Amino acid sequence: MRVSEGLGRRAAPTLALLCAALAAATLLLHALNWGRDPYRWLPGLAAGSWAIDAFGALAWCVPGLLIARRRPDLPFGWLALAAALGHGLAGAGLEWATLSELGGHRLPGAAAGLWLAAWGGEVELPVLAVFYVTFPQGRRPVGRFGAVAIVAAAVVLVGVVAQALCPFATSLGLRPGSPFDGLSNPVGLGALGGMPGGVPFFAVGMLLAGGLVVVRWRRAAGEERQVLRWMVGVAAAGPLVVAAVLLLPPAVGLAVAEIETFLRVEHRDRCRPAGVRTKSAGIETGRLGGARDGLCDRLPEQQTTRDGRKDKIDWTTVVSKPLPARTNA
Repeated sequence: MRVSEGLGRRAAPTLALLCAALAAATLLLHALNWGRDPYRWLPGLAAGSWAIDAFGALAWCVPGLLIARRRPDLPFGWLALAAALGHGLAGAGLEWATLSELGGHRLPGAAAGLWLAAWGGEVELPVLAVFYVTFPQGRRPVGRFGAVAIVAAAVVLVGVVAQALCPFATSLGLRPGSPFDGLSNPVGLGALGGMPGGVPFFAVGMLLAGGLVVVRWRRAAGEERQVLRWMVGVAAAGPLVVAAVLLLPPAVGLAVAEIETFLRVEHRDRCRPAGVRTKSAGIETGRLGGARDGLCDRLPEQQTTRDGRKDKIDWTTVVSKPLPARTNA
């Protein structure tokens, strides 16, 4: 994912501010709706989903803002902000529709608010799936694992689309004769009325993604295994959706420093060619790049000139020298 540092510094705070504003709007509208219970008419929504959405919008946007500003080239910060935005839209939309229909105000956009409540909170699930299959490098695994990663993320995304397109009777369990009965999905497809919504897609996709992160963790070693343990902990709590909502944002925040450590070690191991000798340090590196000091210890973002341009390593300053032959004692 290629995002410039300047764009990251401008866009990330804007998205985070929007998410915080939606969370505040959810709390304010809920205070205006005090004593009104929309969940008795919408059994497809979890009771107290307004609190989950308000908290989710704030809990996701904090690590999202942090990662997007520090590493805009990685997708994790932007995905976290997308999850925060989905929660904010879902919470504010539900409270707006409740104020309109249960409060008797007949406000414009009530159907759109109920539509956002049907799928906004579910955006978190494809975000979780992509986290599971691409953490910590920010790219999908190679080989068979890569194919499983694509299928898992795609299946969960199809579930979100199904939630958005199904009639409210399917996605929200809207009961006939309820105060919301006059509202219909503005983009709904009647042909999807017999579908069970996005739940089957969520179950299959998240099972694949969670299983993949566990397998990757068991096969990983060193720094990568240490970083992946955060995702394994969240995947284990995956069946408990509320627990996953509460655990993943702090886990991502705690893993930020470890992502930096992993990328630092990965860069150090890859950038220095085998069997070279630096003039400055005078230390021979082995075939696996074992020396820890020299030109390659700096991260790419540290290899910049004063005008901000990337300063490539000049390997003309490095003199190749064959490794000494081993002698048997």
